[in-house]
Amino acid sequence: MAVGSPADVTKAVKDLLDSITDKPKVLLSCGGGMPPNVSTENIRAFIEATK
Repeated sequence: MAVGSPADVTKAVKDLLDSITDKPKVLLSCGGGMPPNVSTENIRAFIEATK
């Protein structure tokens, strides 16, 4: 989240979601909290990719 671009974040989330067959039981997170220095654009990309 902190070092990638918004496109990197979007791709990572979509790749993860594509690999899961039972999505209603999944809670997406950044692994225990938001890392330091994450840009607003990357947070927005994460949220949009989860929709």
